[in-house]
Amino acid sequence: MIALISMKVYSFAMRPDDGETSAYLLTFIEQHNLSLTADQLRRLHLEGLIARPFQDHPEGMIGSETVYPKGTGDLLLAICLLRQQKRSFTTIAWQLWRDGHPTPLARIRADLRKTAAEWERLRRALSRPGTRTFSRLVRKGLMKVASHRFRDPFLNRARKRVGATSFDTFTRILLEIAAGNFQGYADDEAGSHKEEQKIVEKGFGLSRTMIDRVHGVDWTENLERTLVELTDIVASSPWEAWLDQVSDSELLRNRDELCLLLTAFESLSSALEDAAGKRATGGLILYQILGHVAQKDFPIILLMWSIAHQRFQTSIDELLLAAQRWLKEGLPAYIALRQLQVEVPVTRSLFAPHRFRSAMGSEQAHARMYPRLPPLHEAFEDHREHDGEHDRDDKPLNQCIAHYFYPPFFKIAEISTLQL
Repeated sequence: MIALISMKVYSFAMRPDDGETSAYLLTFIEQHNLSLTADQLRRLHLEGLIARPFQDHPEGMIGSETVYPKGTGDLLLAICLLRQQKRSFTTIAWQLWRDGHPTPLARIRADLRKTAAEWERLRRALSRPGTRTFSRLVRKGLMKVASHRFRDPFLNRARKRVGATSFDTFTRILLEIAAGNFQGYADDEAGSHKEEQKIVEKGFGLSRTMIDRVHGVDWTENLERTLVELTDIVASSPWEAWLDQVSDSELLRNRDELCLLLTAFESLSSALEDAAGKRATGGLILYQILGHVAQKDFPIILLMWSIAHQRFQTSIDELLLAAQRWLKEGLPAYIALRQLQVEVPVTRSLFAPHRFRSAMGSEQAHARMYPRLPPLHEAFEDHREHDGEHDRDDKPLNQCIAHYFYPPFFKIAEISTLQL
């Protein structure tokens, strides 16, 4: 009886023409075995996580009822699920927005302005305005970085790569970029320029493997110039001006493009590491760093991405096209390859990481290791029962690998060498 009454209230409270009443929303969440009170619902719209409601005065009823826009129930469900893992409303709002939920853009814009203001306060804390000299607090901190245990695993791993004695140089350059003061590596005619260059390259995990050399990819090319250009963006403090003029549609487009690129980087690095090993190419650590930073500080990454998109539109567009090709062609081909190894165990040894890495290193090795492999559909037909609904692909497997997997990866790698 109680369940029946609950369903009656649920159905009545749902107003298809106007939106979703607060009674409907509370019942909707309860039916998903989650908890939400009327006060908590009000707090969520005051925090800007859901759109503000309006008061409706239905005919034949005394008083008014609170009505939220359509779709609020699904958004509330996502919020309640995230609240089980995360406590910060800001973290939840940005996770929802990244996932494509209709988070009110007023909240996103406010957070972006707050992020921009915090960045400017950080810059002033790092060095005095108009000077390149670090504050005394920063100078004292640099003396301790060789042994300090950082919460961020990236910094601890970077110190391991460059060595404790050189880590203060790497950290100093990062802080100079953050403060908008980096103008290039030191040039004192005593070899400092090359020394700092090597330290930065090691810190970011950049190297040039056999695969990179064969395909003409140099992850360190133009790195110094790009870091200087990044510093110029920080020094110009363009955030407020951009936020004043950016439209909602452009803001959403920038978010979607950045998420697409990060998804491509993440899947690309995972696929390549899985296929050819951790040291297959010199850009894997860089991709992982970008994903890690974006996960922690998406607002500042979005601000940087948006300004870079304005200044380097041609290169950014090329990078996005390459990322789209990887997600459309390269990743599905790799997933099919992994599925083949599951369903046809005899192929596992063919695609062991050391063989795959060698095959990516040269066309000769590729032809030698994967000669005349059967078409993909034949390999499946020989080892499983078919229901007649599988797509057929008459390309030999080695052609699928060479056509779909390699080119998207190395196109992204070529543009990602920071040739902006």
